[in-house]
Amino acid sequence: MIIGDISSFAIESSITTPLARKSQLGIGYFVLHINGQVYGVHSPEATVLGCSFYSVQDRIKQRGSHLAPFCSEEAYKVADAVRAAEFDENRQDDIFFDGLSAEDLRASLSDNSIIWAPDGDAAFDDSSIVLQFDYGDMVRIVAFKNLEDDEDFIGTIESVEIELEGYYGLLAEWSRQFKAEWEKAILSLPNQSPNRLT
Repeated sequence: MIIGDISSFAIESSITTPLARKSQLGIGYFVLHINGQVYGVHSPEATVLGCSFYSVQDRIKQRGSHLAPFCSEEAYKVADAVRAAEFDENRQDDIFFDGLSAEDLRASLSDNSIIWAPDGDAAFDDSSIVLQFDYGDMVRIVAFKNLEDDEDFIGTIESVEIELEGYYGLLAEWSRQFKAEWEKAILSLPNQSPNRLT
């Protein structure tokens, strides 16, 4: 299932093996398409899908709250700063965006749920990092892969801006279709009664 436009922004997912447990939902894959690049592991048994589904639900509930003062900075600067503050022990004394320490930057990312991926499971074990910023009537997505080689890293950076209504509408539509797919798949399992996600 693909919701959105893979040349700009889309969510793609597949339930390979449905699981009745609501915390797990199924085995399959969940990836994000950003400007034609794929972020996430596109493989039939990449991950348990519960984390990815509930992460989308949380983003919908937190609409408008993914705020950061550096949301309009150049994509490379955003990606480099996040990569440095989150993953590079040698850059913990750097100062980012006119005065943010690495600790302050990490706090901003955490407090405002800026980091969408990784989402807590194996869906993004390809080193993908996906950031979401809400500002005004727009949403900005900045994505990259946390690769050691700087040249390889730079080649993975993408940024896209989407109207806020359209973005959250896309998340809601993917969520609706995923629920329907899961509920139908569960009925095919032995000894299962109708089960619904809220």
